[in-house]
Amino acid sequence: MDTAGSDFDTLLAVYRLPEGLPLTFANLVLIGGDDDSGPGNTSSFDLPFDIDDRLYFQVAGYEAAFGQLRFNVDVRPWIY
Repeated sequence: MDTAGSDFDTLLAVYRLPEGLPLTFANLVLIGGDDDSGPGNTSSFDLPFDIDDRLYFQVAGYEAAFGQLRFNVDVRPWIY
């Protein structure tokens, strides 16, 4: 996933919600994030996940930057 094509400096965080817990911010577990691995000042993050995972994404602007967001997700199956 990445924010390539956004016109502002982005931050990206990815969270997982453990099975059986209600959706609250306190229950989300941060599993990774990125600042500036994408082109320009955009974010990029590779993440293996299971089909049953409940993932939540957070995009913010660095130092409160804002603008047009482009959020790209490429889902590819794992080959065993």
